[in-house]
Amino acid sequence: MVQPVTLNILIPLTALVAHSTILVLIVRRSRGRTAHRAFAFYLLAMVIWNLGSLALHGGSPLLTPLVWVKIMSIGAQAMPVLFFLFTQYYLEKTPGRLLLAMCLGTYMVLVVGTWLGAFVDAVDVAPDGGIAIDFTPVAIIAFLHWFVFNGWSAVRLAYTYRRTRASHRRNQLRYPLLAISIVFLGLIANFTPLSPYPADIAATLVSALLITYALIRHELLDLSMVGRKALASTALIGVLAATYLVPLLILDLLRRLRVWESMLLSALVASATALVLAVTVRPFYDWLKDRIDQLFFRQRYARLRVLRALPDELASSLDLDTVAAVLLRRIAEVWPVRTIGLFAREEYGHSFVIVASWGLDQPGAPGRLWLGQSLVEVLQVRDAVIARDDLETGVLDHLQEDQQPSWEAPSWGELFVPIRHGGDLTGVLVVGSRQREHDFSLDERHLLATLASRTAGALENARQHTAVQQELAKRERADAVVHTDEEHYRLIFDAAPLGIARLDLQGRIVESNRSFQELLGYTEGELRDRSVADVTSAVDQQREAPRFQELVDGLSTSYDLEKVCYRKDNEPLWVHAQTTLIQDEQETPQFLLTILEDITYQKWQEEDLAASEALFRTMAESAPVMIWVVSPDAECTYVNQQWLTFSGRSLDEELRQGWRELVHPKDRVRWATVFHRAVAAQEAFRLEYRLRRADGQHRWVLNTGLPRYAADGTFIGFIGSCLDITERKATEAQLHLSAERFRLALRNSPTMVFQQDRQLRYSWVSGPVATKAGDEVYGQTDADFLPADAAGQLTAIKQAVLEREASRHEEVRSTIGGEEVVYDVYVEPLRNAAGDVVGITGTSTDITRRKQVEAALRLARSEAEILAEISRTFVASPGTLLGYDQLAQRVQQLIPFDGLLLLQVDREQQLLTPAYVAGVSATWEVGVSRPLTDSLFAPSVQQRRTQLVTDAASLAPVGPAELKGMVVVPLVGQETVIGLLVLESCQAALYAERDRILAERVGEQIAGGLAKVWGATD
Repeated sequence: MVQPVTLNILIPLTALVAHSTILVLIVRRSRGRTAHRAFAFYLLAMVIWNLGSLALHGGSPLLTPLVWVKIMSIGAQAMPVLFFLFTQYYLEKTPGRLLLAMCLGTYMVLVVGTWLGAFVDAVDVAPDGGIAIDFTPVAIIAFLHWFVFNGWSAVRLAYTYRRTRASHRRNQLRYPLLAISIVFLGLIANFTPLSPYPADIAATLVSALLITYALIRHELLDLSMVGRKALASTALIGVLAATYLVPLLILDLLRRLRVWESMLLSALVASATALVLAVTVRPFYDWLKDRIDQLFFRQRYARLRVLRALPDELASSLDLDTVAAVLLRRIAEVWPVRTIGLFAREEYGHSFVIVASWGLDQPGAPGRLWLGQSLVEVLQVRDAVIARDDLETGVLDHLQEDQQPSWEAPSWGELFVPIRHGGDLTGVLVVGSRQREHDFSLDERHLLATLASRTAGALENARQHTAVQQELAKRERADAVVHTDEEHYRLIFDAAPLGIARLDLQGRIVESNRSFQELLGYTEGELRDRSVADVTSAVDQQREAPRFQELVDGLSTSYDLEKVCYRKDNEPLWVHAQTTLIQDEQETPQFLLTILEDITYQKWQEEDLAASEALFRTMAESAPVMIWVVSPDAECTYVNQQWLTFSGRSLDEELRQGWRELVHPKDRVRWATVFHRAVAAQEAFRLEYRLRRADGQHRWVLNTGLPRYAADGTFIGFIGSCLDITERKATEAQLHLSAERFRLALRNSPTMVFQQDRQLRYSWVSGPVATKAGDEVYGQTDADFLPADAAGQLTAIKQAVLEREASRHEEVRSTIGGEEVVYDVYVEPLRNAAGDVVGITGTSTDITRRKQVEAALRLARSEAEILAEISRTFVASPGTLLGYDQLAQRVQQLIPFDGLLLLQVDREQQLLTPAYVAGVSATWEVGVSRPLTDSLFAPSVQQRRTQLVTDAASLAPVGPAELKGMVVVPLVGQETVIGLLVLESCQAALYAERDRILAERVGEQIAGGLAKVWGATD
């Protein structure tokens, strides 16, 4: 029988070795996870406890028994606190600073009390090895500390376990719950007949093993999988035993064997059995598992049959709908699920479209998964089946906190199986809930993943085949539409009631319709190659020529003109001509299209209207606005009564040039310029200016003028009206003031504020624009004035905002003017009063300079790290070949070179001796000295200064012919130059001032180490 004292040594020793091994395993697998780190500290406390117990029971002479008890107590008191912190992190509850301070403070108080003897008076070691510990009454505090923290941990675990519905998470919580229960049982054992033995140490060892298993495996084993493997293994072992024992038993029954015969025959049978089974055991084991599945796990056997036969069945068709329907039907036959959906990736889209479903009759079920959704992002990153419950277990931990979106998965889906082909996610199989309310097992997930993997090729082939067929059908429809459009165009062109002609860029008629020919009285052949100017009156030719030239030059896209044309019989004809420039997709002018409308009858009506001038005057007198009429020479011939009432003057005072006296002195020049320009061009005008009212107050008016023509088209002056808009101007002034304040606030800001409509045309811009002035981008899109890459990025961001009606904040990089620029872009939807999205608004800030500064800081930090590495590695092994080689590698990272020399200087002998040679510097030999006097290196030694040499004549004596540049750095040790660091380049203009500075810093790092090896010489 094992004595108690033996167990008291054996159990702590076993626990010490096991806890130390687990501690190393957990530390190696922690990978920065807080729960693993907290459990590692808990294991360290148990190691201290085990060490103290082992030394105490083993009678270690290093310290007194009382000191060992204190050490053991320090570890034991740390365990409940550290287990409580581990529980917090395991439950994904980061403890606050106050809670951490409370735990640390409580433990420090207990440590101080233990070390000062507040809890233990004495420790007695009996001759038989028994140990008696005399506790003080205050020791009850330590026991309460243990119960409070361990009890708190147990309550938190049990509460979370009861509230968690996800089976995966409940499996994880079972392990720490079972572990803390075993720890409590170990403590209770101290008050039973087992008290002489360290049962509590054994209990903590078991609990540590359970928690380690939970952290490494994360899930309980599937009992059905365990049963299958156990049955198959048992049957295989039985077969092996039968092949070995049955022949021996038969021979033993036939005749008795002697001992040596039995041993020899046993060895022969064992060898033959091993040789046969080495070839057949794996196929036999697989066959055996299939038979077990067929007998005891029929559902799994059926699923395996479907899994094996489905790829060949799917390969028989290339129609995506057929393949998807067969796949879902087979899955539904062997899996008791309510719904299944198959999503396939669009050929040129950014989403996955549902192509087949089974049992899915929900009207609100989504038919599309977008690439930006979190579910799709997880499936792209993780090649595993994702369950809806996994959302609660940190499956989205790879996303940054500011990128955590909503789950956005179909509400009816429970399992999401990725379908990959060639490493890309080409589809998603969404499996709904089971018909019986329990979760999918690990084996079922594995089978679904295998099914998706084996059918991915057939699905991808069908998807590509379907895409090709759809593209061919689309092209056929497009060709048919183009052919139909051409026929429709010809029918419309010929049947149009207006005269239509196609002109070349010189104005010659290329093609005309029947109405155009009938209007002018010519045949199609007579009009071809004839200029439109040939049938236009001389006066109208002069009017039309400038506008036609602007159209051809691309300064305008169309113009309208009323003119007189002459028919073939020289009969005059009034027409309204509209000429439009037609361009291709590259905005290159192709031809002109002119449309003629006969307005002769309309002109006759205008002559009739001239006869009603008297009626007009009557109406003008009663009009609520001021009306004026001027002659072709800009002299006033008429104002109505409203004008006279406003001015307080007589009609004679206003006629001719008198009406100009009412214009405000500050507005007269502008008014006269606009008015006379309009009269000269015979064009309508609108002008806002101030007029003096009868009471002397100047009022703002809106003056609108139109040219007047006689029946024969002769210009006879202008008619216009003035409307008092003083109140409106006051309102506009207030609005302008507000806008000016906003503009001044943004004037010196690098931020551009903008608004765009739903077609992404700029409607308002304030602040700097990348390539144009702000007022030049109105009505344009980003593609009209930005480089293609920048316009593409911005358009994608803005289209996403319009489609999802949610703001976006991203950085855009592009090259403008040969320089890379970076913009911080924030865009959000612009809504009207009804809440509808009518466009977008946002800001764009140039952060190029900030990015450049950040890059420069990173480069400087990298150079500093390399210099520090040079200092550490070279000082560790100065003067050795390894040290020189490491120095050359580090310097190459800082300053590219083709050759490197380390020259030792002998000031007394005036010699240079190479200590290390690399690259093209091989013309130097290590240990072979050269004179220092009158050489290229003399100034660096005598004046202690670095040289940057690029002169070919100076470089010729000291290096190969291909040498183009050199940096010579003096190495100063003990206040004298002990050597030179020489960097050589065969590339022209490779070294610059920055390389010289870096070379000097390298020299400063290595001079001290070389001084110890070479020594300083005067």
